[in-house]
Amino acid sequence: MNCPSCGKMLPPDATFCPNCGAPISAESSLPTQTYIENEPGRAEATLPAEPGLFRESVSLPQLSPWSTPPPPPAQTQLPAGNTPPPPPLSSMPPSGFAPVPTSGSRGLSKGMIILIGVLAALLILAGSGLIYYAAVYHPAQLHAEATATVQAIDTQQANMTATANTEATGTAIAEANATATANAQATAQAVATATALANIYTQATSGAPTLNDPLSYPNNWVAEYGTSGGSCNFSAGAYHITEPNKGYFLYCPAQGSNFSNLTFQVNIDIIVGDFAGIGIRSNETTGSAYYFTIYTDGSYDFSVWKNNNGDDSRSLQSGNSPSIKSGHNQINLVTIIARNHTFYFYVNKHYIATAQDSSFSSGEIGLFAGDQTHSADVAFSNAEVWSL
Repeated sequence: MNCPSCGKMLPPDATFCPNCGAPISAESSLPTQTYIENEPGRAEATLPAEPGLFRESVSLPQLSPWSTPPPPPAQTQLPAGNTPPPPPLSSMPPSGFAPVPTSGSRGLSKGMIILIGVLAALLILAGSGLIYYAAVYHPAQLHAEATATVQAIDTQQANMTATANTEATGTAIAEANATATANAQATAQAVATATALANIYTQATSGAPTLNDPLSYPNNWVAEYGTSGGSCNFSAGAYHITEPNKGYFLYCPAQGSNFSNLTFQVNIDIIVGDFAGIGIRSNETTGSAYYFTIYTDGSYDFSVWKNNNGDDSRSLQSGNSPSIKSGHNQINLVTIIARNHTFYFYVNKHYIATAQDSSFSSGEIGLFAGDQTHSADVAFSNAEVWSL
C-alpha cells in the first residue's frame, strides 16, 4: 500500500506515513487488489471477501510487452457506503521490490569525508610509525644498548685488569724493594760482620808477640821420641812431628808455657798423613786440651778433650772452608784466638768459625799430627803467640 500524499510504500497497519507524516485513512488501508488469470488474454481482479465489501471480476486485455497499455476501465459505481476499489495492477510496484526513494535520502557530508580521510591518514601514519619502530628504530636501539653494554663491560674489565696489573706491579715492586732492602741489609750485615771479624784478627795479632819462634832449632819445644815410635824433632829448618802408627796422633807441647787469653798461630805443612793442628790450654798430666785440626780434604774441627784416651771428648765446631789449602805439601797459616770462653778460628788470615766452651781457662800450647790409615809426617814453622 502506498501513501496517498507522497506515494511512498507504507508498512502494514501504518496510521501515518513515515516519509511525509500524512495520516492514513481507513479506506487507504484496505487490502490491495489481486489479479487472477482466467484465460489467455484476460485477467480477473478479485477482492477478498469481507463483510460490507463485494467482489467484482474485471476482464483485462492481454497486453504485449511492447504495446501501449489500454486506458483503465471506468470505475464501477458502488453503492453508497462501500469503499472504491483499489487502483489497477499497473499502478502497483512489482511484488518483492522496494520503491526507490526520490527524496529524503542524503549522502556523507564533506566534513565527514574529510574526517574519515584524516583518520585514515592517521591510521596509515600510525601503522608506518609502528612498522618503522618495530623494524628499524627498536632493533637499532637494542643494538645500540647492547653495544653500549658490551663496551661498558669491556671498559670495566680493562679498568679491572689495569687496576690488577697496577696492584700486582706495585706488589712486585714492593716485594722487590723489600727483597733488595733485605739483601742490602744482609749484605751490609755480612760486610759489617766480616769487617768486625777481620778487625778481631788484626787487633789480636798487632803488636810484638809474646812468643816468636821460627822452630828451626831446639828451644822450649819437646824434642823426644814417642813410646810408640813417633817423634818430635827439628829437621831441615822445621819442627817435624812423625807418627808411624795409623789411627793415632802425636801431641808435642811447649814445655813450661801457660796461657789463658791468647792468639796462637803457626805454619803447617802436611807432608804425609791426613791431619795436623795446634792445641791450647792443655795439661800433659791429665791429657786435657782444646784441639783445632785441619785436614787435607779442606775440612776443619775444633774439639775438647778431657783425658788422654779421648773417651770424654766432643766436637764443638766443624765444617769445610775454601780458605784451607787442601792436599799435601801445602802450607797453611793456622790461627786460634781465645778470649775467655769464646774462640775464633782463622786459616791464611781468613775467618773460619766461632765456638764457645768453658771447660778450661788456661794451660800449655802445643802441636800435633796424625793419620787415620797411614803414617804421618808434618813440618811446623814460625810459631807466634800474643797474650790478650
